[in-house]
Amino acid sequence: MAARPLAEPRSFVMDLDCLNSSGPPEESVKSTFAVAQTDRHSKLERFPPLMSLAPSIFVPLVEDITKPVDIPRDRIKRLEWMINAMDHHRDGVRENMTYLFIGERDRISIEAAEEEARAGATDTMPGLPPDEVDWIIGNMEAPIQPEYDYSVLPQPMNEPKTCNDRPSLREDTVNRLVDLVAYAQGEMVNYDTFMQNMRDYYLKKFEREKQRMDGMGKGPER
Repeated sequence: MAARPLAEPRSFVMDLDCLNSSGPPEESVKSTFAVAQTDRHSKLERFPPLMSLAPSIFVPLVEDITKPVDIPRDRIKRLEWMINAMDHHRDGVRENMTYLFIGERDRISIEAAEEEARAGATDTMPGLPPDEVDWIIGNMEAPIQPEYDYSVLPQPMNEPKTCNDRPSLREDTVNRLVDLVAYAQGEMVNYDTFMQNMRDYYLKKFEREKQRMDGMGKGPER
């Protein structure tokens, strides 16, 4: 299974163009808001629910397997060939995992947009004020501060809620997207750790083999 091309980053923020429509202000905003919301998400690829990351392990082959593969006979070159192949496979798996996470993000956004359209458009402001968007992007582009911990912190247990405290559709969607980001980060870190351990294992074998071969070539001193 070949690695799929990554989709363009998208967000659950709705278009602001609906505010420029003619007609009664309130009704124009509502009707155009629903159309813009549905049209934007209709362009996204619909994915099935993300149940497993197992398909990520299938990456494009580097060499044509229909032709004889020239595997080095020398132990040092063979270990080097294995490490390079491992690096290629790791990059391909990470790309596939990212593609699946993006698909799950789009699926959540599509279903939320469709459910909101079925329920009828609201007069909620579609999107963020431009100055607030600039402020958020500015924070995202700011240099990393080494004294801060940017990892996802464990969230405290939520207090029991009554039926009257049920989150809105958008609140629930945001919560699901935040959970997806935390899950994706955890899976990526786990996979990177696993692959780094494997790489270190073969790299140590590579170094030991080089030392052994260097020692054999020196011979006794006279």
